[in-house]
Amino acid sequence: MKPRLLLYLTAASVAERNAVAATLAWAAERAGWLFEVDYDAYRLGEHYGGGDPDEAPEGLLTGGTLIGGRRHERLYLLLHRFDTLVITQGDVAFDAALRQIGVARLAPTNAHELYEQAFAALGVPLPTSSVILDAAPQPGLRGLDAYGYPEIIERQALAFEASALTAKTLAWLAAHNARDLRTLWLGDAQARRLAALAPSDASLASLPALEELSPSDTFQSVTERLARRWLPAYRGGWVLADPLTVSAWLPEAARERRLAIYGKPQREIIRRLRDELAASQAAVLGRQYEDADFFDLSELGIAFQLIDPARPPFPALRHAGYDWSAGSSAALAAPGAEEPDDAQLARWAAEGRVLTSLIFWTGMIRELENLPQIVDLVALTRLKAGLALTVPALEYQPEGPLESLRVPLERGGVYPHLELLLASCGLGAAIESRMPPGRLAAYLAASQRRLDELGLPPSMRPVGWWTTMDPDMIALPQPKLPVMPALERGAPFVRLRYTSASAQQAEAQRAEARELEPPADVGAEAASEATDRAEATLSRKQRIGAWARAHGFDAMLAPYRPYEHFAPGDPRPDVLAAARAAGLRYMFSKAGFGDPPRALSLDRDFIALNYTAGRWDGWTPFETINDPRDLRSAEKRLLARREPGWLVGTLDSCLWTFSGPIWRRGAALHEIATYLADGGDSGRLVNVTPRVVARYARLIAESRGKV
Repeated sequence: MKPRLLLYLTAASVAERNAVAATLAWAAERAGWLFEVDYDAYRLGEHYGGGDPDEAPEGLLTGGTLIGGRRHERLYLLLHRFDTLVITQGDVAFDAALRQIGVARLAPTNAHELYEQAFAALGVPLPTSSVILDAAPQPGLRGLDAYGYPEIIERQALAFEASALTAKTLAWLAAHNARDLRTLWLGDAQARRLAALAPSDASLASLPALEELSPSDTFQSVTERLARRWLPAYRGGWVLADPLTVSAWLPEAARERRLAIYGKPQREIIRRLRDELAASQAAVLGRQYEDADFFDLSELGIAFQLIDPARPPFPALRHAGYDWSAGSSAALAAPGAEEPDDAQLARWAAEGRVLTSLIFWTGMIRELENLPQIVDLVALTRLKAGLALTVPALEYQPEGPLESLRVPLERGGVYPHLELLLASCGLGAAIESRMPPGRLAAYLAASQRRLDELGLPPSMRPVGWWTTMDPDMIALPQPKLPVMPALERGAPFVRLRYTSASAQQAEAQRAEARELEPPADVGAEAASEATDRAEATLSRKQRIGAWARAHGFDAMLAPYRPYEHFAPGDPRPDVLAAARAAGLRYMFSKAGFGDPPRALSLDRDFIALNYTAGRWDGWTPFETINDPRDLRSAEKRLLARREPGWLVGTLDSCLWTFSGPIWRRGAALHEIATYLADGGDSGRLVNVTPRVVARYARLIAESRGKV
């Protein structure tokens, strides 16, 4: 018998969707059903890497496109795996598909009709308590209602959004004995509107409030208060994200009893809830406001798992179950059966051959949208490569592209050309070198236990490890000449570098958040003077920047990037030990990046080796291949050594294969794949999977008797 699912579909522009979703979440749970939502929106299908959501262009924040994100496919699968009742509120993008399938469907015109019909279908009596929320109580708090689901769920109340409330709804509430009305975060405009709906009922002008807002409230202050209030009942983890993301993931957050928090930027709420965050072992779901969020969470010992609205579509499919043993072939039972043997590796080493591979980083569950494009690319070009995934990817979307990893190439799959690597902390990503003692090892061990529970076939079980930033980051001196060549991009050929005002401001805020104090020998007056000088410098830079933009000179200026004054340090013994303890056999470390190929650590069962292709471009703490030229320059450098080695780099897949970027960068991506698969420009490169590179590195290191 299929599990039962209640699916709520409407548009992201419907103001009452979060109030309705919070209500249906508890009602479905009480009936023993699963609950899911999907909201129509304009979508660019791009990568959102952080920043103020209010400044983002339309469609950047809403995830994958309808077709590129395979949302129809996921809908059909959802309806196949569950006995589903669909509730649509207004026109929906899936209307034609729902009609063709003939799925059971309710189409109420307002919230009180929706509740009456849905509760009757679920067999749950209507409650007597109701809560009125305000989706935009203040200009800076639009979308705040997305975070209020614990207040609704724990009270098992009917929730209504204030701007959508009508006199008919109030009459319906009275008729159904649901007059225990309370408000939550009601703004002045909606309070006046509510009082005007029923002027004869004075009680509506002074409803009791679960919480009221002050003019100084922010997302951070409100969601922090809510989190502290409900933490005893919500210990399943955290969602750290903007309102659009929380809204789309509300059913999953409710199921797992996660609390949602947010700040602009997020560093302050992370600092204020540091003890509460650190107490959870679950990876935080959410989106980064800035890359520093990864560092702040990592220092608390927490992994971050990034999500987007509709990425992946219909997260409830995770709960349908998947049998990884079904369809496994005996021929695929033993990993390495299709790899070159040791004798072949020795011959290549004697010839001074350079082995090459590419690792597609697509570790976050929002990046599962990359998989169809990556798998197609591998199949079409016969590229041998690695795919860095976290374990939840195997839970949220095991079907389709991942199934092809165990189907032989000659039968339409990509076996044995695409190898899985465990990404970062296994359950999420972190700056591994910043984690407190024992936390990284605990995450990796938990990941291996989860792989055991999933029953992943031996041919797919990851033995390699991809890290975000496993060594310490070493601060470099600022360049003496602040000039950046840009010869390949056309005029201007050089740009003057500067530390942006926003970067200065961000650094000042970080210092305040970390509660840095002036040196003991600096008095209060001197500290105040230093602050005044810093503010004057900041103001002067802002004026200069505004003048340059106004007069068209901004093309000649380029800001220093957040991480370009840093470089990876040496391998950390504790990080290496955590990987060995988890049973991993090899890793690619960010230490030694750009050096000649070398084994960074070697023992009987484990090897760590460096990347030799790509660039550290300073935008993120990440080393990636940004252009086919990165590979060609590495080929020339490595072949000039006339020694055996490897050419390996990472490709940040979401910048290439999301449904937006693939149209712009698809040709360059195909060039990268064919370049590697065909042996490079020289024809002397040998394309293999990362596991074979690790075996080759071990053979080279052992033959030389050194690490």
